[in-house]
Amino acid sequence: MIKLPEKVIELMNKFQKNQFKIYVVGGALRNLILGKEVKNWDFATDAKPEEIIKLLPQSFYNNKFGTVTFFQDINGIKTVFEITTFRKESEYKDFRHPEKISWANNIEEDLARRDLLLILLLMMENK
Repeated sequence: MIKLPEKVIELMNKFQKNQFKIYVVGGALRNLILGKEVKNWDFATDAKPEEIIKLLPQSFYNNKFGTVTFFQDINGIKTVFEITTFRKESEYKDFRHPEKISWANNIEEDLARRDLLLILLLMMENK
């Protein structure tokens, strides 16, 4: 059974209480399922960056990818939390960084841009 740190649960509860969806994704989800240490937490949400900042005034946002970042102390360790608005990407000129980004309407659209293994892991997590 996967056990999330209390600070992660608190964050997710804050979003849900404000009517936003939020999911653990990316390397954080992979490491949780594999039983490895999570050094930084990745989340996907339907909240827009401006809405995330209202919920988390200590956070900052300075990128075109919709990622809001803040630091949280977990067990005495300064841990990075990165919360990204659901998005769609296209036109990869270097096969990694998209030229076009737009907000997605749901997690399924966001997952279309992610690694297949991570999609399967997220599906397992939600069962």
